[in-house]
Amino acid sequence: MDVHLLKSLQILRNNYSFMKALTITFLTIYLVLITLFSFSVYSQQYKLGVNSSGGPDFFYKNEKIQGSIGEIFQCALDVSQIQYKPSTLPVARLLLQLQSGEIDIAVGLAKTENRSDIATYANPLLNIAYFFISANPTLNKDSDLSNKQIAGLRHSNIINMIENLNAVPHEVDTYVQAVKMATQSRVEGAILPITVLENMDKELLKGANIFQIDKKEISFYISNKTTEIDKLLVKINQGIHQCKKD
Repeated sequence: MDVHLLKSLQILRNNYSFMKALTITFLTIYLVLITLFSFSVYSQQYKLGVNSSGGPDFFYKNEKIQGSIGEIFQCALDVSQIQYKPSTLPVARLLLQLQSGEIDIAVGLAKTENRSDIATYANPLLNIAYFFISANPTLNKDSDLSNKQIAGLRHSNIINMIENLNAVPHEVDTYVQAVKMATQSRVEGAILPITVLENMDKELLKGANIFQIDKKEISFYISNKTTEIDKLLVKINQGIHQCKKD
């Protein structure tokens, strides 16, 4: 066989082997990158802040969010399979750390317009009823509460609810304080979520006028300073979809 032909065939074989090896290398790198991209949300550890103002139906203990409301949030976290380091915080500190990025995910907060400036709201997980407590027996959900003082937990979504009623918020540090002020007629009333109201000392509520005044969504908030918000939101929303209760 012609020497030049043999050399040409050898060059073709070498080129084919080189291209094959190059293709395999690129495919391997591509698959590794795709795998890393797909599992980055699972491998990254997020800082989780749990609202400590929820009462017996929502509390963190033994590395789990517990209670009739809390277990729904824990279900969503379990399904999402994200890694997280939890801490329990009162609402005011939870919001501050959510804003600063010290917390990636806040658990157990109601949706409000002003919170959208600092965090991204996930899909709603469940709705919570809110009740009005007053010593005034003539009030009902249709009463005009304009310019009336109403007690609500400091920095909570209840303050926003009071303002939407054109009333004047009187911020307190505990729900018990709010109820005492309402039943002693020091304010026109107080607003509490059903999760707190159900576990309130019945003696404090004796003789009070109690009626539902609103219903709000609660779910997860993701700090706007968290990296890869969209991917994290997808995983959390998957958990919400499987665990949500009407």
